[in-house]
Amino acid sequence: MRPRGHGQVAELSTPKPAREALLDAVAVVLGRDGIGGLSLRQVALAAGVSHGAPGALFGDRAGMLAAFAARGFLRLAEAMATAATGAADGRAALAATGRAYASFARAEPEAFQLMFREDLLRIDDPELSRAREVAYGPLKGAITRAVREGFCPPERADAVLYGAWAMVHGLASLMAGGLVPNRFAGRDQADVVTALTEMYARSLMPGGDAG
Repeated sequence: MRPRGHGQVAELSTPKPAREALLDAVAVVLGRDGIGGLSLRQVALAAGVSHGAPGALFGDRAGMLAAFAARGFLRLAEAMATAATGAADGRAALAATGRAYASFARAEPEAFQLMFREDLLRIDDPELSRAREVAYGPLKGAITRAVREGFCPPERADAVLYGAWAMVHGLASLMAGGLVPNRFAGRDQADVVTALTEMYARSLMPGGDAG
């Protein structure tokens, strides 16, 4: 690893294929310099590859950030699916996916915000489109289960899906933006997220236990 110097970013230490190294480097530069510092040159330096590699692999900055966002959506989908595993019922699974969504935003606020910056992404990128659909999967799965178990009337499924996403995305965005204190009304952020997601699941699907 080279020492960090003026105008230079420390390289990633683990050898990886250039594409993955560049996407890892986006996270490095994003965490250090914010969205404004995400130039192809700085990302190439962080990845330890040639300056022309990002353009060759992604076309331009928007293409590179779209690939990074796509990877973020797939990681988010995995976290939500894992959280829902073992849930007692569909309503509990819905609350669990919400907790995972907000937790992702809390842990990686810069990445989360970038994932929804359509002005910076190549929004017609097929990989990004597919990853977004995958990220909806755990939420859709929880609601499908809730319908099957009788918690949610089939005719309300779409409204519940978009209502649940709107609520948790709003909460996650507030957290990613640093607008929710680490302690809120005397409770930790994680406790607040749990209370809100369970409350919302109960309001959408009366009966049973969402915990």
